[in-house]
Amino acid sequence: MRHPLAVLFVVLCLSLTVAVGPASARELIGIRWNAALSHEEFGVLDTSTGAFTFRGNVGNLASWSGQSLIDGPTAYVLGNSSGAVQNLYVLDSVAGTTLRTVPVGSTYTYFLGGINLANSLIVIYYNGAQTREEFGAMNTTSGAVTFRGVVGNLASWSGQSMMDGNTLYVFGNTSGGTQNLYVLDTLAGTTLRTVPVGTTAYYLAGVNRSGSLIVVYYNAGMSREEFGVMNTTTGAVTFRGVVGDLASWSGQSQIDGDTLYVVGNSASVQGKLYLQNNATGGSQGSATLGSTYGYYIPKRERTFRERAIDFDGDGKVDPTVFHPASSLWYIRRSSDNSVQSLGYGASGYTQVPADYDGDGLTDVAVYDAASGLWFVRNSTTGATTTTGFGGPGYAPVRGDFDGDGRADLAVFHDASGLWLIKNSSTGSTTTIGFGGSGYVTMPGDYDGDGITDLAVYHPPSGLWYIRNSSTLLTTTVGFGGTGYQPMRGDFSGDGKNDLVVLHVASGLWFVKDSTTGTVTTTGFGDASSVPVPEDYDGDRRIDLGVYYEASGLWYYRLSTTGGTTNVGLGGSGYKSVN
Repeated sequence: MRHPLAVLFVVLCLSLTVAVGPASARELIGIRWNAALSHEEFGVLDTSTGAFTFRGNVGNLASWSGQSLIDGPTAYVLGNSSGAVQNLYVLDSVAGTTLRTVPVGSTYTYFLGGINLANSLIVIYYNGAQTREEFGAMNTTSGAVTFRGVVGNLASWSGQSMMDGNTLYVFGNTSGGTQNLYVLDTLAGTTLRTVPVGTTAYYLAGVNRSGSLIVVYYNAGMSREEFGVMNTTTGAVTFRGVVGDLASWSGQSQIDGDTLYVVGNSASVQGKLYLQNNATGGSQGSATLGSTYGYYIPKRERTFRERAIDFDGDGKVDPTVFHPASSLWYIRRSSDNSVQSLGYGASGYTQVPADYDGDGLTDVAVYDAASGLWFVRNSTTGATTTTGFGGPGYAPVRGDFDGDGRADLAVFHDASGLWLIKNSSTGSTTTIGFGGSGYVTMPGDYDGDGITDLAVYHPPSGLWYIRNSSTLLTTTVGFGGTGYQPMRGDFSGDGKNDLVVLHVASGLWFVKDSTTGTVTTTGFGDASSVPVPEDYDGDRRIDLGVYYEASGLWYYRLSTTGGTTNVGLGGSGYKSVN
């Protein structure tokens, strides 16, 4: 590896406003009992006004304890029918329909843990015969549960749990009354850690974009409800902020990006929605929901992982190469280091792997510019979907532009600067002019709202133009220049894409932190290597990586340890896929 010095050409920052259509945003789903109609219903809560827009009924649900979660457009609810049959209700939160009502038996009372990266719905239940709390994977079609493991020495709890990737967090007590945070590996079925957390009653809100576990708790000394970050190794909690004037609540909360939602009551108002910034601790306002209905807000599950080429669902990138002469893909699975080969595509096709079906696994996919056809191989069924979208002069771009947890088909027309996006949530096409001839497309989530932003990079000037999906404002930043290749990804782990350029001749990487603005310079690779930055260690931060086609060696520098690892995959004539 060569690490010579280089000078980065940086131009001054400026910003300008561009008005182009409405911004897209993820909806906050609420569930409530409608006494007048005698049914449980779900809909969208307006986070500014508190108004509820009806979407649909929760099947024949008659009673439940608030066990629900959202995974992309799909909502899962556990409860009972009027005949006391315990069911899993699978809902389409966009269409407002009940997709399935799945009986899950009466032997156990299940609690929803979450959906891991292998797309397994993890549930927790008490096994009376074994006298222990267990967790397992529930089949969302048959209701059958496959045992995975035991929740440490958990003896009693209130259903507080949260999934983050393949890690499940559970709050509860031992038989001796010690309150612990149990950290479980849902793939291996093991208890990674049992962490004492003291006597304060904590509620799990979720994991934010920077990977922090957010908890809500009552501070008796200050007579207020607070939220903070819990260290999952020591159990220590760092204060982050106060939940407005919240006086009482039932533990209903959700994390979506950097926003914490809490439903509860103030001393004078029954039924309020509190919005807090869980990164800064500040308030983002509140909305009155009223006292007519009691609302439940489902826990929010994983979001679209822009740069993850993760075919095995373990949260780590799988090194992948494509051999144009044979149209074979070779995938080194990070979970077991086995190599899978698959014939898909042809010479002249562009490899565009992404999660198009929203199951948390990367789908093998190719785009043929000559015909404008996309071929996507569904990771769950193995079936191929063929769609015409694009054609000569249109280059494919990847991202989740509508925020539904699935990659959208999208193309960029270099001559005109037009982006055409086929929204996976609706099937409609959005056309936006942004960029032009000579601009490199660099879509990514730069504002941390879970939606891919349009972005382009202009090599001669080193200017980046980023259209934030949350505000529709365009930010222009100078970072790079001639001889610098743009990269994208979240290298700092704050949930937002950083500005990154590689000086090809010297192998120097320049990373501009999206939160602090500081620039880190690291030498990794050289002029003969191909950059392949990805998350190789599963810590939500992009690692530096390079591929040498001549030798077939991959080198990546792990952000967790700072150490460099190398693996062999490919060789002369094999192109890296990322």
